[in-house]
Amino acid sequence: MNGNKTVSERLNAKTLDQMFVNRVEQGYECPPFVSNAILETAKSVFVPDQGNQDALTVGQVKILGISASEPAGKPLSKCAMKTAVVMLDAGKEDEEIRGNYGLAALRQARLSRITHEAWDQGVSLTQEDLAFKLLNCGVRTVRRDIKALAKRGVIVPTRGQQKDIGPGISHRVEAVRLYIDRAENILRD
Repeated sequence: MNGNKTVSERLNAKTLDQMFVNRVEQGYECPPFVSNAILETAKSVFVPDQGNQDALTVGQVKILGISASEPAGKPLSKCAMKTAVVMLDAGKEDEEIRGNYGLAALRQARLSRITHEAWDQGVSLTQEDLAFKLLNCGVRTVRRDIKALAKRGVIVPTRGQQKDIGPGISHRVEAVRLYIDRAENILRD
């Protein structure tokens, strides 16, 4: 039994977790309970949902964005971040859109789908997140796509749109327009 215990101890000493704990304990003179707490914090930040790696399906990606509860005007470096799982490639559905309507339509469908999925999970994505991290295009292309979708009545819930950041037409402007239209219809009747 003692021989098996020593083999087990030696094997446990050769893990990445143990290497991290040793470095924290030796480099920063932390007691073992502190170094283990730091390890668990680091794992939860850098490898969240470690026990649930099979949660992503084909076509899905995990994206980091700003928590939707964060107010406008707060520096991004001080904002709480959250992850969302979004469907980047919807397979056959995306193939049909591309085949029938072209690449721009496919990009716009993905843009709308991704932002709505992230928003539903409490994550606000910026135009930069969408352009550089997900759609591999420029911010100007994303802005053009958002305008094209808006002309068709599709609202894209980016951080700027939801928090009234930047020069775009906000959801508040749209709400006021709808209210005025309704008031005019009531007066006509």
